[in-house]
Amino acid sequence: MSSSAPVYRENQDLAPPQEKRGTYLRYLMYAGLPLAISSIFISVQVKAAQMFLAGIASARDLGLFAAANTISASWIFIPVAIITSCFSEIFRERGEAAIKLTARLNGYVMGVSLLLLAVIALYGEKIIIALYGHEYTQSGSLITLLSLATCCSAMGTVAYRYMVKEGGFNYLLKKIICLMVISLPLSYWLIQDYGIMGAAWSVFITELLSLTVMNYFFKKGVIQKIQVSSLNYKTYK
Repeated sequence: MSSSAPVYRENQDLAPPQEKRGTYLRYLMYAGLPLAISSIFISVQVKAAQMFLAGIASARDLGLFAAANTISASWIFIPVAIITSCFSEIFRERGEAAIKLTARLNGYVMGVSLLLLAVIALYGEKIIIALYGHEYTQSGSLITLLSLATCCSAMGTVAYRYMVKEGGFNYLLKKIICLMVISLPLSYWLIQDYGIMGAAWSVFITELLSLTVMNYFFKKGVIQKIQVSSLNYKTYK
């Protein structure tokens, strides 16, 4: 025990010097505050369709949508686990190497997501009936569209992690605010005109915009480059 004590003392974490704590605090606010606000806006955005359904449609429609959304998003932990395990390596890389690894990861996530989408599209209605009963059969018509939205969300997580790696904190905040400005009126209009199917379309369109157009202004379109590269077989060599 005594021989290991010096090793322990040598490797203890030390607090930053007093004169540098202000710098660390400013960086924490610069990096953390936009991400925290973005997370809040994302939560509001995800719940927007349900809030509008509750106000415009009926409680039954809200229940049908919630059931379909739960099943459609239930598998997202699988691609997120893949993303989490792979990004430690990506964070160590720079430049083109990081872009290639991210594109490769995006392709893997796309493949897994499409496979799970096919399973949900084929068996989603049966799962709904088994879990919720025949009263929720109508939810089956929403599952494929909401699962497509989940696919976009999974691949969007790859882009999100890459932008965090590249210090795009303020960009993410601006992106989420712009997305809110677009998605809230869009959700209201679609739900008012098309009910629960409009709610499903609003979720899908929002996730698609978040994955594509809203990301393409970051660092001269590097996210678009990553997504296009993930479709190229040479990326996986």
